[in-house]
Formats: sequence, structure tokens, C-alpha cells
Amino acid sequence: MSSSKALKKKISKRAKQKKNIQVKNSIRLKNAKLAESAAVVAEAPEVAAEALEPTSDQASDSAAPANS
Repeated sequence: MSSSKALKKKISKRAKQKKNIQVKNSIRLKNAKLAESAAVVAEAPEVAAEALEPTSDQASDSAAPANS
């Protein structure tokens, strides 16, 4: 009886270890995905700012009517 009890305890312990490993892996993957998306979001304002900056032609065109 004691050997079966010990075996059940050992199996239960191993199942808990496997579950913990799965949870840790899922958290690690989730954090990696969040970090990747944060990096993309951090780059997005730079790209948007570049798109909003007027080129030299546009700047001179918009400045001309203001001086008239």
C-alpha cells in the first residue's frame, strides 16, 4: 500500500511540474509577444512623424501664401 501511495505522490508531483513548465512557457511566450508588439508601437510614431513632416517643396508652397 505504501508503495502505491508513494507512486501516486510521485506521479502527482511530476504532473504539477509539467503544468508549471507549461504555465511558465506560456507566460514567456506571451511576454515575448508583448515586447515585440511594444517595439512595433514604439517605432510607429517615428514613422508617422516622418510621414507628417512636409518635404522642402511642400514647405515652400505653404509658406508662400502666408507671406502674400
